[in-house]
Amino acid sequence: MKNSFFEGNFYEYKGYTVFPRLNLEESYESIGNSKKKVQRSTLNCIYCGNLIKNEKVNYAHLIPELFGKNKTHNEYECNSCNKLSSKWETSLGTFTLPLRIIGKVKNKKGKIPKFKSRLDGFNESTIIYYDERGVLKVKLATLNDFDKDKGKLKFRVGSHNPYHVYKAFLKVALSLMQEEVLEKEKWMIDYLFNENIDDKIFPILYLIYMDTKIIKEPYFELLRYKGGLSNHPKFILLACFGKSMIQIILPLSKIKKKIVIHLPRFMEIIGTRKIYNVEKIDLENNLNERRDWIFDVSIKA
Repeated sequence: MKNSFFEGNFYEYKGYTVFPRLNLEESYESIGNSKKKVQRSTLNCIYCGNLIKNEKVNYAHLIPELFGKNKTHNEYECNSCNKLSSKWETSLGTFTLPLRIIGKVKNKKGKIPKFKSRLDGFNESTIIYYDERGVLKVKLATLNDFDKDKGKLKFRVGSHNPYHVYKAFLKVALSLMQEEVLEKEKWMIDYLFNENIDDKIFPILYLIYMDTKIIKEPYFELLRYKGGLSNHPKFILLACFGKSMIQIILPLSKIKKKIVIHLPRFMEIIGTRKIYNVEKIDLENNLNERRDWIFDVSIKA
């Protein structure tokens, strides 16, 4: 995990000058969350507009169950859109698997998933899992996957599409919008069905890793900017699960060269410490790629 996020107080990305700030709570208000059901008057799918009244709908979870068993359902999504988004969730599942394992996030079967690394030319994969006693176990394909002296464990994640990860989060955010808000912001829906990435997309994922705290039930919240300045993103999605808090910026309605990104106050989330770690991950790539996650762990023989 990186700890240089706030060094220099700004950074450059895609022609933007980005200024991070720790005042999310003061600058944004909640307009939807995964614990509150969204009521709509429409009989149409909120994504494609097709009528779903006469369709036998297999209601999808609003919050994918890969983040943990939950009772959220999206009653305003047709089967076709649900099927389309399944490929986004496949990339999302691959991308977040190490986070879910380290965070002890149980799947819909009530079990913490097992990790199997990509081969990378080795005869077998590294296997990472929890045994029946809840102890983290590792079967190494190569000693390079675990630095015993530093206690650092590497997860060599397989192929996934980063932009599909962004789309999966965007879909959840749109599902949390109240009807009157979504009506005004429905232009964002086009980005679910469009593979082109323009300047309105700010595809950076901000990850706060809570090494001393575990969120047992996944919680997603949609926030809206309260101020009147145009260089602040209007909408932000927070996704909390296991030991992870992820922040996603929704498409920008107005493009500015300077952009202010508001983040939660770390001290209130993970307590007092000398260094607060936040990692920014670029999800702009719309082609499959591989990734390595590295975590500080304690492994028993």
